[in-house]
Amino acid sequence: MKQARARLTHAVILNAAGEIFAERGFTDTDLQSVADRIGLTKGALYGHFPSKAALAAAVIEDFERSWAEVTTAARHSSRPALQTLTRLLLELSRRTAEDIRFLSGLRLKMAAARARGAEEPHLAELYDLLTSLVLLSQEQGDIHAGRRPELLVPLLISLILGTWELGLVTGEEHAADLVPSLWETILPALQLSSD
Repeated sequence: MKQARARLTHAVILNAAGEIFAERGFTDTDLQSVADRIGLTKGALYGHFPSKAALAAAVIEDFERSWAEVTTAARHSSRPALQTLTRLLLELSRRTAEDIRFLSGLRLKMAAARARGAEEPHLAELYDLLTSLVLLSQEQGDIHAGRRPELLVPLLISLILGTWELGLVTGEEHAADLVPSLWETILPALQLSSD
């Protein structure tokens, strides 16, 4: 019973930290804000996480596990490339919009890479994976061969990463629900000949 309560508290802390890291970033987040958000004392929070860095590392670890699950499924899919591409796009958009730890972990990783002046490896992996799926979709005749992957892939990444911000702009609680409609709007233009 005590262990179950500790696991629940741990999850609640990670969700609150995810919310605050997503809102403020690492630098402007402090442990007191996380404790206040969930009604814990700072001392009780320290019982779970000894520092802000440890808390951020736990959020990032959760994100990385979730990311690997989605991208591995896409890489090993036996479906046609366009179906795999669509599933990947929709699933990453959904997680970005609805899973605050996923969004927060990705944002923390992106901010850390930007601070180092380096490329964020998850986004580089996503760019390569999307590019390979677009090229394979073209080979399979599901996306017109004249569509340039170097233009299409950034658009797809913008759909994925912009889902959370889209919810802020539109006031939609479930902004990820818009992504299938947006994709259905874009896809016919990708399949048509540009002649």
